[in-house]
Amino acid sequence: MKNFILTIALIITSSAASAQSTGTLQVNGQLSKVQLFQKAKAIRCESPGKCDAAVIFDLNKPQALPAGTYIVGYEGTIFPELVELSSGGSRVLNLQTINVPPSVKGQKIRVYRDLTDRVEQGKTMMTFFQLKQHFFRLENERFGDLYLTGTWDRDFVRRFDYSICAKIKDYRKANSAVPDLALEVCKAWNSATSPQELAPLFVFLSDGSMEQRWVSYPGDLFIVKFPRHLISIPVTDADTVSVFPGVYKFQSEDSQIPAEVIRAGI
Repeated sequence: MKNFILTIALIITSSAASAQSTGTLQVNGQLSKVQLFQKAKAIRCESPGKCDAAVIFDLNKPQALPAGTYIVGYEGTIFPELVELSSGGSRVLNLQTINVPPSVKGQKIRVYRDLTDRVEQGKTMMTFFQLKQHFFRLENERFGDLYLTGTWDRDFVRRFDYSICAKIKDYRKANSAVPDLALEVCKAWNSATSPQELAPLFVFLSDGSMEQRWVSYPGDLFIVKFPRHLISIPVTDADTVSVFPGVYKFQSEDSQIPAEVIRAGI
């Protein structure tokens, strides 16, 4: 009888401990018809490079998740900081709703992250520092610029890695033609202790696009240019978009009309 009571006690204790190791995360916001996926995405990282698989969940509903540190995104936008979820705790993140600015009304409009701004640049480096890859799967087949892609579509942004950097010094000894910039990029990759130290990997261009420097065997430097990161399909005057706090551009397809920059929640 004592053994039976002890077993029951252990089960109860184990269940209680398991319950305390999780918390709930909720992302609140307005669904938009021009944002096709309409799901929040969270990835838990124990340390840089050691992250769990992504969890995809609905807006406006609590999602049970293991306690830890998360990167959270929605429809191509990223929460500007890492999100701490404590055991037994709950976090609620609120999306910002943006209307089409008057200056570009009456036009065909694209809305994208303003990668000329330090806030959005910081998000890019933060996610790459933690994940060692980009946060979203993106493709550029439908709209020219990059937009979210489904699991089975071609992913434009995750084709390369920096694994070659682990041996870059050996390659340089064997081949003096390894470019100095390749060494600089690998040095940043190998030694970075913060997202900002990954700056040598990225060049953020004035048109809202981005270049990323990669190194391939046996130490060649190559540059991939990424089109602008859309956060919706093209929008009309009556449409709204829901975004995490950040900086966004509304760009008319009429190149003579200046883009309108919106700072949402920051």
